[in-house]
Parts: sequence; C-alpha cells; structure tokens
Amino acid sequence: MTTPALSIRPIAAAPATRSEIGFFGGKPIFDVPLEIVRPRFPALDTFGARFQDALRSGNVTNNGRWVLEFERQLTEYLGVPTATFCNGQTAMMAMLRAAGIAGGEVIVPAFTFSATPHAVRWCNADPVFADVLPDSMCLDPAHVERKITSKTKAILGVDVYGIACEYAELGELARRHGLKLLFDSAPAFGTRVDGRLVGGFGDAQMLSFHATKAFATMEGGCICSHNDALLKRAKAIRNFGQDPVGDCDEAGINGKLTEVCALIGIEQLKAFETAARARRAPHLRGARSAARPFACEARLKSGAHLALLAGCY
Repeated sequence: MTTPALSIRPIAAAPATRSEIGFFGGKPIFDVPLEIVRPRFPALDTFGARFQDALRSGNVTNNGRWVLEFERQLTEYLGVPTATFCNGQTAMMAMLRAAGIAGGEVIVPAFTFSATPHAVRWCNADPVFADVLPDSMCLDPAHVERKITSKTKAILGVDVYGIACEYAELGELARRHGLKLLFDSAPAFGTRVDGRLVGGFGDAQMLSFHATKAFATMEGGCICSHNDALLKRAKAIRNFGQDPVGDCDEAGINGKLTEVCALIGIEQLKAFETAARARRAPHLRGARSAARPFACEARLKSGAHLALLAGCY
C-alpha cells in the first residue's frame, strides 16, 4: 500500500488563536494526518523486483549488494563514512567498544532512553550521569566538566528528540581532557548544525533507522565516523570480530543489516528531504498558544523533527 503524500497549508507568522488550532476544531495544518512515530514506508512495488532478485540469488544478508549500495548512498548523503548495523542499539554498542571505553567511565545525560547507559554497561564501562540544559534537554557542558575524573574515557551525548547537543562546547571539553567524544544521535537523522548534517561530529555518531524514526528501514542503524581505525574496528565487531580477510582478532557479534532493510533504506533516502520538511517543528509554531511555550525555539533551525515534544508536553 502506498503511503499518502503529505500536504501542508501555509501558516501565518503570528501564533494561532485557540479556535484556529486543529485540536480544538480549527482547520488542520496537514491535509493528511501527520503521525509522529507511525512508520512510513515506501510502496512494495518500488523495490519489490530487486528484493525478489535478492531472494533468488540467496544473498539476503552478509553485507550483500544492496547493503553495500545503501552504505555508499548514506556516506554520500551524510558526507561521512558509514557502517550499517541491524539496529541502532547494536551500532551504539559496537561504536563504544571500538572507541575503547572498557574499564572506564562514560559521561551520559541524565535524561535519555535506557539504551544509552545499557550500551555503556555492555562494554564493561560505567555510565556517569550529568545534568541537561533546560532549553534542549541535551547534555550541559558545564555539568559534564564537573563529572570528569581520572577514570573518564568518553563523553556520550544524546541528541534528544533530534535536537543537536552542544557539539562545539563538548568538543572543546573532550580535546582539553583527552577524551573520546561520541554521540547517541538515534533520532537525529536529517538534523543540520551550521548547515552540516548530523553524522560527522565528534569521534563517531550513531543513527537509528528504527520503525518509529523519521528515517526508517524497519530495523537498522549506522555508525558515522571520520576516524578510519574506529570505523574499521566497528565493522569487524559487526561481523563476529572478523577483518575483511576473515581473521578474527577480537570477540564480535552478528550485527549485520539485511538486504530487505537496505532496499527500504535506499527508497527512503529518495523521499527523505520532502518527508522531513513536513515533520519539522516550525510547521507547528502556531500551536504554541495552546501548549507550553517552546523553550528550544532558537534550535528549531537545526531541523529537529521531534522538537515539538519538548515544548508541548
């Protein structure tokens, strides 16, 4: 079944009155309801023939043709080398393991999903919680600095609701203290910071392609990094610890993406920019008069697709 296209009517610059808001009986902004977390997938007929070819070939996993093509397109779109994984959590665990955090402490935000500290513990490290900024719910760099000890090995920021962390300030902290700077950017696919897409900041970033994300492949995720050694190690961890020639130098996992998820991802990339424009919070500015004020108004230009939740709970 084809997902209906989104259509958005123009919104006046001034905040809407209560009677103008769709929730209270006014004309809805979207002609087709915009469901924030409901999966939106391409029609099967857009990639079904390629999927049938993959089934006939028997090559449906193990970094097949379409996984490699998806990685190539992701790298081109994001502007940073990528490695795909079966899901975002597995990608984050491999990212942390490849960054060498075992035996140390990793500073994480006190406001995050449980997956963030769980990934740290899986890597035999201890999560240390730091406070968050009230306007973004992302890590507060000043509080992070107070949490740094001789045991600290990394800072793990979280781009909450797709709102980017204080990348520059956290980067300066990491450089000054000799720490790895990593990001759980699970919901931030498509977010831009100073014109750059999230993915190439810090030592590495993880993006999730879970079904509830703005960019979804049913399940999936990736690591993005300009650090060749870190990405190479993460790819080995993804494939039972094996390097490209099959030598096994460390304990790994089976974290590979399937061909069908890669095919969905390739189709999703084609339509992503159009879909993202419809999801971005500026389209709902008129609803402010019926909700708590947006604390993160200045950050909306980043493209945070779920920023509205930070101001409407």
